[in-house]
Amino acid sequence: MYTGQIVMFGLALLLTTVIVIKADDDEKSGVCPPERYYTPSAGVPVHTCTNDSQCEGDKKCCSDNGYKFCKPPAKERSGECPPTTKTAIKYRQDFCSSDSECADGSKCCLGSNGKTCLPCNKVKAGTCKQPNIPHCLLLERPFCDNDCSCPNDEKCCPSGCRFTCQKPV
Repeated sequence: MYTGQIVMFGLALLLTTVIVIKADDDEKSGVCPPERYYTPSAGVPVHTCTNDSQCEGDKKCCSDNGYKFCKPPAKERSGECPPTTKTAIKYRQDFCSSDSECADGSKCCLGSNGKTCLPCNKVKAGTCKQPNIPHCLLLERPFCDNDCSCPNDEKCCPSGCRFTCQKPV
């Protein structure tokens, strides 16, 4: 019986080692953008990924104030943000922390209520798929505020009780 326990322990140790090595292989190149600033709400943090292999393309699984979701690796674009007046913002919500989280031609800039993708005055082609929850009793933290706060051709769409960047249908 003692020998059986040693064998089981050895197999468990081997399996753990294989899982750790596999997890290291799943990491994509680049670094995650800095965490966004947001005012905490009563929403429960949700993890939409646990490692990079669960993210499409070059996106990485990034931590962001108790949440984990797929983001493009941090990248700054050329150009400057428009000037902003510095005012005290009690309830600030950042929708980006790096230019890579914005649509082409936009930059992540400080606006009146936090960081958002500017300039933005377009709606991307395509439509959002029908949300799986038609009405929510408690809205959760949004991951985007408009189509320009989504990279590439993704749109800002309702998903459950929050807004997330999704491929259009």
